[in-house]
Amino acid sequence: MSLLKKSKQKPDQQKKTKSPSKTKSKQNLAEKDTAELKFTPNIKRNGSKNIWLKLLINLTDRSLLARRLTAFIFAFFSLTGIAIALLWQVDVKAVYKQSAGEVALDDVVAPRNLSYSSKILTDEARELNADNPTNNVYKRDEVSISNQRNAMLTVLDLITAARSTGPLAFASMKIQSQIVNARLAEEDLSALASLSAGDWDSVSAEVRSTFNTVMSRQIIPGKLSEELNRLNLEVSNPSSLPTTFAQLNIQDRRLVVALVRPFIVSNAILDIEATKRNQILARESTQSVTQNLTKGQVIVRKGELIQPIHVESMERYGLRNSLNEWTYIFGVVGVIALLLFLLCSYIGVIYNTLWKNYKILGFITFSMILAAIGIRLLVDTSDHSLLPYLLPIAGISMSVTTLININVGLMVALIPALVAGLEGKSPELMLVYFCGGLVGALTLWKAERTIYFAFAGVASAGIQFLAGLFYTLILGNIQPGNIGLLLIFSLVNGLLSASLAFFTFSVLGRALGVTSPIVLMELSHPNQPLLRQLMRDAPGTYHHSMLVGSLAEQAAERLEGDSLLARVSAYYHDIGKLECPNYFIDNQGNRPNIHDTLDPRESVRIIKRHVEYGIELAKEHNLPERVVDIIQQHHGTCVISYFYNKALQMGLDMEELDFRYPGPKPQTKIAALVMLADGCEAAVRANVQSGRILTGKTPEVQVIKPESDLKKSLSITEVVNKIFDDRVKDNQLDECDLTLREIERTRQQFIEQLTSIYHPRVDYNEQLDTKVGAENKIVTATVIELSPDKPVPTLTEGAADSGYIEKESTMPPEIDNPKTNGNNNQRKGTGGIGGAGQRINRVQQNTEE
Repeated sequence: MSLLKKSKQKPDQQKKTKSPSKTKSKQNLAEKDTAELKFTPNIKRNGSKNIWLKLLINLTDRSLLARRLTAFIFAFFSLTGIAIALLWQVDVKAVYKQSAGEVALDDVVAPRNLSYSSKILTDEARELNADNPTNNVYKRDEVSISNQRNAMLTVLDLITAARSTGPLAFASMKIQSQIVNARLAEEDLSALASLSAGDWDSVSAEVRSTFNTVMSRQIIPGKLSEELNRLNLEVSNPSSLPTTFAQLNIQDRRLVVALVRPFIVSNAILDIEATKRNQILARESTQSVTQNLTKGQVIVRKGELIQPIHVESMERYGLRNSLNEWTYIFGVVGVIALLLFLLCSYIGVIYNTLWKNYKILGFITFSMILAAIGIRLLVDTSDHSLLPYLLPIAGISMSVTTLININVGLMVALIPALVAGLEGKSPELMLVYFCGGLVGALTLWKAERTIYFAFAGVASAGIQFLAGLFYTLILGNIQPGNIGLLLIFSLVNGLLSASLAFFTFSVLGRALGVTSPIVLMELSHPNQPLLRQLMRDAPGTYHHSMLVGSLAEQAAERLEGDSLLARVSAYYHDIGKLECPNYFIDNQGNRPNIHDTLDPRESVRIIKRHVEYGIELAKEHNLPERVVDIIQQHHGTCVISYFYNKALQMGLDMEELDFRYPGPKPQTKIAALVMLADGCEAAVRANVQSGRILTGKTPEVQVIKPESDLKKSLSITEVVNKIFDDRVKDNQLDECDLTLREIERTRQQFIEQLTSIYHPRVDYNEQLDTKVGAENKIVTATVIELSPDKPVPTLTEGAADSGYIEKESTMPPEIDNPKTNGNNNQRKGTGGIGGAGQRINRVQQNTEE
C-alpha cells in the first residue's frame, strides 16, 4: 500500500526557492507526520503508558466532553419528562393516603370515566360462588343410622316388656333413660299402654318400617327440620310412607310418628375432598367483575368508612401510588434512568455523530415524553382491555427510523414498550408494542417511496394482532368475540402509526435537517432544478459529478455505508460552480483558460468561492443538512497548489494558508469518500485528456522532462495512489471515521471502477476510407513538461511554431483533432497543438477545482 510511503520530490519542486521560515515549518510538519507514524509501535511496546495516555486524551478531548455533556442533557430532560408524565398528580388530598378501615377525611370524586376489572369485587364473587351449597358433596352416614335404629328398637323392647308385666312395670319404665331421651308425651305413653296386643304389634311393626323409609332418604344437616315437618304431615295425609301406614287409624298413625320422630337425624356427612374440587371449579368459572365509574361520581364520601373497593378505585386512578410509596417513585425513576442510559450508550457506539444533531435529539425526547403521556392515559387506566391497542407506539420507532436510521429506531421502539409493560403490569402490551415498532422500522428501513409507509402500517398491524392473539392463547382465556375486535383495533393502530410516521417525515423532516432515503431519491432525479441547471450551464461539471457519484456510491456500498447519501451528495458537491461556470476548466471546452490572465490570488478566490456559493445555493433550495455539510467539506482544507506555485513563480510573498480551502475537513465517512472520489475522478480524467494516461493508440502524446529522456506514461493506479497519499499526508482524513483498511478498500474500488470507465478504445484507423483527402490530418505531438520557472507556451505565444510538432498523418473529418473539428473549421484558443500542451499543464488545476 502506497498511502503512507514518502513521495519523491519532483525536480520542479526542488528548484523552487522558499523562505527559511516556510522551509522550517514544512520540516516541522514532516517531523510531526513521521512521529505520528511511529507513534503506534512505541505505544505497543509500552502497554501501561498506552492506558494512561488514552485516559489523559479522554479527559482532555473537548469533543468527547461535549458529546458526554449532550448525552447527559438529553438523558436528563428525557428522564424528567417521562417521570413527570407517569407520576405527576394534579389534585393531592390527604384522603388518598388513607387505608381501608379509616374514616374518609374528604370526598373522593372520579376524575374521569373508568372501567376496570375489580380484583376485590371479583374475589368476592368467587368466594360467593364457592360457598354456594350446591357445591357441597355428601356421603351416607351408616354409623349414625345404625345407632339411631338400635336406640329406637331398645325403646320398642322396653315398651313391649312393660305392657306384658303390668301397670306398675309400665310406670317404672317411664323414668328409664331411653324413654326419657325419646321425649315421648304422657298422653302417647298412656295410649301405648291401652293398646291391644294386636294393635301394638301393628304399631311397632310400622315404626320399624317408617324409620327405614325416612332414613333411606338423604337428610343433610340443614334439611332435618323439613324432613320432620314432612313426617308430621303423614299423620293426616299419608303419601310417601308405605301403604300399611295408611291402613292404620289416625290414632295409631300418630303413635307411629311419635315413636319414629325422636330417632330421625341427619344421615349425611360432608365429603370434604369432593366439595373442595367443586369450590375450585366454581371460583375458576366466575367471570371478572367490572367496576364502572363515571366522571364526577363520588367514590367515597367524607365521614364514611373507607372500604377496600374504595382504595382499589383510587389506585386505579393513580391517586395513591406516587404519593405514599416513595419506593414506587424511586423504582419508576430508576427503570427509566436505566433505559435511557442504555439508549445513550447504544447511540454512542452505533451512531456517535447523533450527539451533534440537537434537533433530532429534541425530537426523540419529545416523542418519548408523548408516548409516556399516552401510556398514562390509556394503558394505566384500561386494565389491559383492547383500548391500549389504539396507542400508536410503533409510529415513534417508524418516525425515528425514517429520520435517523434503523439502529436508533429499534432502540427507541424498545423503550416505550418496556415502559408500557411495566406501567400497565402487562407483558402482553410490552410484546405487542415492541413487535409492532420493530416490524414497522424494518419495513421503512431504506424505504425509497412513500408507499412504504402504507406497507409499514399494514405490517405493524398484522404483527400486533398476531402477538396479541398468541399471548391470549398462552393465557387460555380467548373469547371468539374479541378476536374480531382485536383485529380492528390492530388495524387502526397500524393506520395511526403509519400516519404519524408519514406526518413526521413530511412536515418535520426538512425542519429537522433529516436526510432520509426518500428525500435522497427525490434529489437524485435528473429533473431536480439544480441538476437541470447544472446540466445546462455547466455540462462538464455535471458529467464530472455523475462520475463522482458513481465512484462514491460504490465505495460506500462496499464499506456498508449510506451509498445513496454518497451518490446524491456527489451530484450536488460542485453546484457552487454555477455562479461562474466558465471560470472552471471542466466547463471551458476549447476556449482559452481565463485564469491565464488573472492574478493567482484572484483565481484562488474564485476557486474557493464555489464552495461558499454551493452552500448558499444548497440552503436556498432546502437541501438536507448532511448534503450541505458534504458540499462544505468535500475539499477539506486542501491547498490549491497550482495557483500557489504560480504565485511563487511570480515572486509573490504569499502564505500557503491563503491558498487552502476554508474547510472543515471531512467529518464523516461519506464526506471523505466524496472528497477522494472527486479528486481521483478529476485527476484521472485530466490525465486522460492530456494524454498522460493512454486509452488507445491515437493520439500519442509523449511527455518529456526538460533535458531528459522520454517520461513513461502514467497509469490510473499511480494517479489514484497519489491522490490518496496526498490526502492522508495532508491530514485531510483525520477528523472522520475512515480507517486505513477502509481507505485501502476504497482505493482498490476506485482503481477498478476508473479503469472500467477509461478503458482502452479500439483503433479504427485501419477502417478509414482511403478516399479521404490529405486535408484531414492529425498531429501526433510530444509535449514537454515545463519546470515552474519556465512560462507555459500558448498558441499566441508561438506554441505551434515551437518545434514540438514532429509529424502529420491523415484521419477522417468526423474524428476530432487539434486542427479541425469535423467541419474543417479552424478552432480558436486551445484548439491547436499548443492548446494540447496547455491542457497538459492544466491537469493539476482541474484536479484541485
